[in-house]
Amino acid sequence: MKARRWSGLALGLVMLSFLLLAPACDQGGGDNEDQYSQSKGLYRCQNCEEVLDWLHEMAIARMERIVDESNGQGYYDDDDWGDDDTAAANDDDTGGWFDDDAADDDMAADDDDSGDDEAADDDQSGDAGDDDDYTDTNTQEEGVDEPDLVKTDGNYMYLATGGYLIVFDASPGSETHEIGRVDIEGYVTEMFLSGDKALVFSRIYSDQLRSGVWPEVARDELYWLISKLTVVDLTNRAEPAVIREVFVEGEVASSRMIDGAARIVFSVDKPGPELEYYIDWYQYENDEERQAALEDLKAQNRAIIESTGLEAWLPRYFNILHNDSGEEASAGQLADCEDHYRPEKPMGTAILSVMTILMDDPTARQVDISVIADGYIVYASQGNLYVAGTVDAAWEWESESGEFDDTSPIHRFDIASRPDEAVYVGTAYVPGWMVNQFSMSEWEGHLRVAVTYGGWRTSTPQRNGIFVYELNDEGLAEVGSLEDLALEEQIYAARMIGPHGYLVTFLQTDPLFTVDLSNPEHPTMAGELQVPGFSTYLQPMDDNHLLAIGQGGDDWGADGTLVVSLFDVSDFAAPQLAWQYNFGWAYSEAAYDHHAFLYDGSRNLLAIPLVRYGYGDDDDTWIDDDTWSDDDTVVPDKADDDTVDDDDTGGGGEEGNFAGVVVLNVSLASGFSELAEIDHSGIQPAAGSDPYYDLPQPRRTVRIGDYLYTISDVGLVVTEIGTWENDQEISLPWEQEDYWDGGYEDDDVSEPPADGD
Repeated sequence: MKARRWSGLALGLVMLSFLLLAPACDQGGGDNEDQYSQSKGLYRCQNCEEVLDWLHEMAIARMERIVDESNGQGYYDDDDWGDDDTAAANDDDTGGWFDDDAADDDMAADDDDSGDDEAADDDQSGDAGDDDDYTDTNTQEEGVDEPDLVKTDGNYMYLATGGYLIVFDASPGSETHEIGRVDIEGYVTEMFLSGDKALVFSRIYSDQLRSGVWPEVARDELYWLISKLTVVDLTNRAEPAVIREVFVEGEVASSRMIDGAARIVFSVDKPGPELEYYIDWYQYENDEERQAALEDLKAQNRAIIESTGLEAWLPRYFNILHNDSGEEASAGQLADCEDHYRPEKPMGTAILSVMTILMDDPTARQVDISVIADGYIVYASQGNLYVAGTVDAAWEWESESGEFDDTSPIHRFDIASRPDEAVYVGTAYVPGWMVNQFSMSEWEGHLRVAVTYGGWRTSTPQRNGIFVYELNDEGLAEVGSLEDLALEEQIYAARMIGPHGYLVTFLQTDPLFTVDLSNPEHPTMAGELQVPGFSTYLQPMDDNHLLAIGQGGDDWGADGTLVVSLFDVSDFAAPQLAWQYNFGWAYSEAAYDHHAFLYDGSRNLLAIPLVRYGYGDDDDTWIDDDTWSDDDTVVPDKADDDTVDDDDTGGGGEEGNFAGVVVLNVSLASGFSELAEIDHSGIQPAAGSDPYYDLPQPRRTVRIGDYLYTISDVGLVVTEIGTWENDQEISLPWEQEDYWDGGYEDDDVSEPPADGD
């Protein structure tokens, strides 16, 4: 069992012979460690020749697979995968052993958590003195900061939005006003704050880079997406100054910061050289001539691949330092060749890299580490960074038994022993796949991983489980598991807190499982609760209660409405749904990004940003307000009756549209009650003119003192708690990315303050 999870399924005679021919990279500890170690999981390459040889082998194997499949010579017929119709035919001619797009599309999903709303300070005090009466980024682990579009130190608020980093004086709340801003190149996404420094993330399409960046490299030779990191000095908040810019080929999967050390995880899958994959089938008279033509085509492609250098696969960086004497530029390969690791078995040519920026010395370049594999789910404790991916195109790797390898690698990096470097420790292979970062949790020297596995092209049904790995000097060793939960379902939400674990799976109704994780070698299911719909995010309220957000439903399945729930888990073996509140048919970013979910336990406030489209009845719902529960009782909801307004036509009209933040009081005794709807719909028309599709997107809520600051993509509204009067409605610069034409456009609808304002 354990051997299967560490090494995955066998790849077959073809791949075994391929591996025997592959060049060896040292496993990581020294010149004598040249044999693969199952406990470590990856080889450490010693020089650029070894890195390039491995990449050439990967590219050649992938090319040969594509040529065979594209010309009807594949290892299996894409249209004849089996008689059970459990998988759709793969008609993508660009597929192969290494389907480079297998896992990257969901990357930001992440990515990525929640935990204590009043997270550890993380040296983000700025000039706030002793004032800590505020909420900050909702994070998964205490003391582990996560990037977000808004940060605060209790006196000032910092927004990464609309092509700028904007600084607001937020004290007192009724007089909140902008005091400074700085241009950030690209589409701005999120930021870190550490004392008087900010690290801002943005992304740029390579054909839009300014001429001074990679001046010697043609734009079509760069990867299409460039991630940019901008370090801003906030010593003078009225005049924030850019002191460093770093451009990297690829996408930021996610990042974490602990005690001012930022770890940024990049993922890139560059296409390599341009190749030909087809022959003119009808040009040849017989199969012998066609086969010879295919071999000639492969030989031609092999020659092209073998003549191609590292720049075709490895990400590059371009660094600009700004100082009193001007600009100082440098460029190169993101990680040195000897800081590259490669797996025992092929995982394609994707590269994941971990960059370190120390915010107390943010202009210095630290050691960057790369793994020749994909990685897109990021989780960190205070001591370790974990990056999980998938076995590249897992469904295309078939063993001699006909089984497919559905395992996912988890790479562990030590981020405690050396602040200037994320040190690779080891890799484990877990069955199946993870839903997001909350699928991983470290506690008392063990990593717990919640996964969905099986189904599809395997011989076993889809099911779920938790696997436990012991942390040791050589990486990760499996010590326990809880398997075969919820057959034919999949995990929609997970949360593991200390010895307790919670899983939400879904097919037609939502089982909430409670899992006893106190014994790492023998995790056990403690209880189960069936409720309608499903939850996508779980937030601890206290030791005995969970908050959740997701979709409502009935006996027949989910109904598309947005609900928040309060679960009583004081009896761990018999969890109960205590209260539920239904917003009607609405969309909330909080259902998929925990940074948008604000629970402020000190004020018993829950703030949910949402968009709701013209439902017309008095309470803006279009549902049966009586919520079903497993014991046939009615869980109190927002309305007193279960009728629908006769005039409700189902939405779509302008009247009844709402885009903003709904604020609820949360009480263990009485459940949810609405306190306010903070409306952003009418702040400005910048988001568009269509009343149905172009409502502004509400994003975040922050509390500072007695004020709530709600943020949409077009505005900032400052609302006094208690009176629920809006003291400020401030238009923000608005930036929308246009994926159709490969560019983005800035619509600045607010100007920076004039000098002296």
